[in-house]
Parts: sequence; structure tokens; C-alpha cells
Amino acid sequence: MKKYLRCKKGKYRRRYGTKKREKQGELAKKKRIDTRPECIDDRERIGDWEGDTVMGEKGTGVFATHVERLSGYCMIDRLERAVAELFKDQTITRFKTLPQSKIKTITYDNGKENERHETIEEKLGVDIYFAYPYHSWERGCNENFNGLIRHFIQRSLLLPMLRGKIRSE
Repeated sequence: MKKYLRCKKGKYRRRYGTKKREKQGELAKKKRIDTRPECIDDRERIGDWEGDTVMGEKGTGVFATHVERLSGYCMIDRLERAVAELFKDQTITRFKTLPQSKIKTITYDNGKENERHETIEEKLGVDIYFAYPYHSWERGCNENFNGLIRHFIQRSLLLPMLRGKIRSE
């Protein structure tokens, strides 16, 4: 029956010896996911977001995805490269279009593209939290959305869609 599953594989197995060590200074600056208010875990309000990046085909760029936890509203933005400066600028630009009442918190993983999180917090006036390393299930809403993108939309098709060359009819 595994071949009919979306991911076509069985249970996860932990690979030992693959963890990278974070610098102590980086750990001190980040607010961890377990310090979030309980109402975020219960999905009681609109405005709690999860964000991540999805790599496109080689040389086509990266897609920044943000998903609102309660409503399931999704935003996809194309970046040329997965670098912190581009991710920060695109995130600030995208969230500035939303009303301030719809943006309360954002939860990210520990990727290099999230290094400028302090600037995003300052410009948007939101709290940014981080999942623990290698705990992708802590941001399950966004990981599920990224999985749906990978499954239903070929990466080679997603790029022209974001450029506006393919229109749904």
C-alpha cells in the first residue's frame, strides 16, 4: 500500500551523525517554538503564519512560501537565490500588503535564509519563532503545503506560473 501514498515511502528513520552544530550566539538570539503562546498551537486566531522555502529546478530560483495556520491562506513568492537579504526584502514587501491585524506571529525553520529575522520583526511588528533543528513536524501546516506543491505542480511548471506566462482558464 505504500506505493499509493503521496510520499511513497514508509516510516521515517533517524540518521545519526548528520546534525550540524549551531553557534551559541545564534541560539541565544532566536525565540524557540515552545515559547509561543498556546493560542497559536490551538489555531484560535487569524494572523499566525508559518514560512519556508522550496527549491526550484537547478538555476530557476527558490520559492518562499507562507501559510496562515487557521485559514490556510497561502502566499508564494519567487526569489532568485535562497539568501537572507532577498528573503527578508520579499517577506517585508509581501506582508506590507496585508492588514496589520492579520499578522501576529511567523514561525520559521533554521535555514540560512532566515538570518535577517530581526529586521523582519522590527519592520512588520511581529514575533518570529523558530522550530528546533530537524523537527520539521513542528511547522506541519507549511511542510504539508510545500509537499502539495511538490506533488501536484511540477517544478518546471511553477516558475512560468509565478511569472504569469501560464494562466488558469
